[in-house]
Amino acid sequence: MTHHIISCIEHYRKQEFMKMKHAKRIFYIYCNKARVQITTWNVNHRSPPEDLTPLLGLSRNPDVIAVGLQEVAVSPHEAILNTILVDKWTKALDRIMGEKAYSKIRNVAMVGIVLNVYVQERHKSKTSVIDYARVRTGFKGLYGNKGGVSLTILLYESTLTFVAAHLHPNDGALEKRIDDFLVIEKRRGRSCSQEDYTFWFGDFNFRLHGQAYTANKIQHMVQKGNLGELLSRDQLNDVRQAGRAFKGYEEMQITFKPTYRYTVGTDSHDLQRRPAWTDRVLYRAGDGREVIPVQYSVIPEFNISDHKPVEAVFLIAVAT
Repeated sequence: MTHHIISCIEHYRKQEFMKMKHAKRIFYIYCNKARVQITTWNVNHRSPPEDLTPLLGLSRNPDVIAVGLQEVAVSPHEAILNTILVDKWTKALDRIMGEKAYSKIRNVAMVGIVLNVYVQERHKSKTSVIDYARVRTGFKGLYGNKGGVSLTILLYESTLTFVAAHLHPNDGALEKRIDDFLVIEKRRGRSCSQEDYTFWFGDFNFRLHGQAYTANKIQHMVQKGNLGELLSRDQLNDVRQAGRAFKGYEEMQITFKPTYRYTVGTDSHDLQRRPAWTDRVLYRAGDGREVIPVQYSVIPEFNISDHKPVEAVFLIAVAT
């Protein structure tokens, strides 16, 4: 991250050039550009493959990497161990990140939901944990197989919040998914008066409206490249537009195929379920801040799960 003063306006837009008044004098906060890599994947209880590097976007040299995983644990016993100890996916990620000069800021786990956040080692001394939370929504809030975990960090003088979630499944559970979001958003805690940048990601499980859109029909439309019509029936887009959930959050345009459900070991949809974009990344900028979206895509290298991993890349301006 290179220091900028006036060039903040030139490179990162006026909203990211922060101006403060003090004692009748105007002074300017230095701005740094930071690249944020977000990855989410429902791993379907599988063991990590030998090489997880494609999940991490390392060729882009991100300053911050957040990885959210779902269904890491198989049994209640393993789920408890994952919460207390370090799970095998986290161990594999930590090993790679240590070799690539990244430092881990924190792991937050709840049953099969796991969040890991890393920064480049050169930023470690300027990064600290502000808050973290675990919010259960499974079995009416009694069990953490569904819900979300969050982590808020201070990177130099800017706050970044990451929320990794796994919401209720099935076509008919739209209202439960909305409730999940509302509960997690309310209970995850906010130790700072304003979050500068917030990222929500995970297996949100939103499906497509209309049972007339059968699995075969959806597959045919995907093969024809007619994603627009399908996305117009996407439940998440609908509830966002109606202000029922994710109000104030944004999402980059989806140009990739539905992320669920795949036949394990292949790149073909399992038509026993209707394909849908269940795996998503949303973001929100606080007052006077702006997130610049860079990339939103499926990571094609993996087929061990019935979900495809999804990555999103952003540029933000960090006050120093």
